[in-house]
Amino acid sequence: MKIPHETNIEKRTMTMLRHLRSSEFRREKLSRPFIVEVTGLPDSGKSTILKRIDVFLRRQRNDEQECKILIPQEGTKSVRNIPRTAFQHSVAASNYALQILLQHSYSIDYDLLFFDRGLYDAWCFIEWLHQKRRLKKEESKCFKSFFTHEGWLKNIDICFFVMCDPKVAADRNRKDAFLTKKAGVRTDSKTIAELYSAFMTGYNYFKNQGTPVVIIDTSNLDIG
Repeated sequence: MKIPHETNIEKRTMTMLRHLRSSEFRREKLSRPFIVEVTGLPDSGKSTILKRIDVFLRRQRNDEQECKILIPQEGTKSVRNIPRTAFQHSVAASNYALQILLQHSYSIDYDLLFFDRGLYDAWCFIEWLHQKRRLKKEESKCFKSFFTHEGWLKNIDICFFVMCDPKVAADRNRKDAFLTKKAGVRTDSKTIAELYSAFMTGYNYFKNQGTPVVIIDTSNLDIG
């Protein structure tokens, strides 16, 4: 059987995994998974990116050892009984991510942990709710401070803000919802534009704080 050629990115990934799994690194530097959050605008491609990362990483084997990667269910899907128009929806979804983060911040069950929305996402949605006047300034400040408390935010090693032009996001959403022409509660054109502003505010805020955040623009990418 002919072994497929190993690409440069696969070689670099295997080097990274060997480093993450080394007993010295686990014991002295990182006694938990390497934790990544992917947040950003609806229909910017977050879930698609994570799906492809999952497939890629699971196929990178070292001595038949598969990469141990965890991608929890997105928080918003775990609280569908709460109306998306209520601020409690965002709080519950964020709390779901926080519980998982705390649980795995004290174990080495996985090599990598990826969040499809997490605590940076919480800050941005709370900012949007404040801009919409659904939360008072002090309420917004309280929730933001809690979900981005240093005690747990420090365990998210990097956060990728996946963004795109709001018009592109709206077009993608209409394409995915081919059985109906009705827009979702948070995916109509006006709301997408508002969320874009809130997420960019969040990205710039964290960047200015020196927090490990990176922005990815998918406007010109085919994420189908």
